Amino acid sequence: MTSCKKKIDEEYRPEFIGLWYGTVNYPIVYSLTIDSKSNAIFDYFNANGDEHFIRGKARANDKHFKIGRFASFKIVDYPHKIDTATYPRPNWVMTLNHPLFYGSVGSFYKVDY
Repeated sequence: MTSCKKKIDEEYRPEFIGLWYGTVNYPIVYSLTIDSKSNAIFDYFNANGDEHFIRGKARANDKHFKIGRFASFKIVDYPHKIDTATYPRPNWVMTLNHPLFYGSVGSFYKVDY
């Protein structure tokens, strides 16, 4: 019926941990912070100054990423490293779909320091 989602930590799905950022349907800008204890904050805002937060425990399986009880994202492109020539360009990318994106997908980028 529903597939099992496990908390994100250093043992299970560590590729999600870090600070992710991006934009979709400009001027919507967003960031996603996930720590090693599975705490997540999804922050998005637009040019009108509207800002919203979603906070909760981050959970994931191969197809879905979830924050708390209600914020569910479909994983379109699983987090993976990308080739970058110079520091500090993003070297990770993932693509998610969420109702807040108004039917579009959002690409998230992360820099490993």
